[in-house]
Amino acid sequence: MKKIAKALKALKLDLKTPVDANKADYVALVATIKAGVSDSRDQVPNKADGLPADQKATMVTAYQKAIDDLLKTVDTLNDDVTKGQWDAANKDIDSLLAQEKDGHEAFRKKEK
Repeated sequence: MKKIAKALKALKLDLKTPVDANKADYVALVATIKAGVSDSRDQVPNKADGLPADQKATMVTAYQKAIDDLLKTVDTLNDDVTKGQWDAANKDIDSLLAQEKDGHEAFRKKEK
């Protein structure tokens, strides 16, 4: 998860003033994000711990759908970065950050 956050932060900063010559670096950051998100798909959200089996299964299914949606946004980001569509890429990043926030609220236990 830290790799995803680090790559997303770097990409967000880089795309404030994108340089076409650095496109390969941006694509590499997107690949890091995608790999991290893909790896997290098979995890069980910690908010599901202690739930009855049927509720846990429902939460895991919802979590996997959220990850699939996140992966679609990452793919869109990759396409936009590859094409040099910087305004669209910045909107994709904002969407990723919103999805991340919503997912963390839905699937993570609140820290005390």
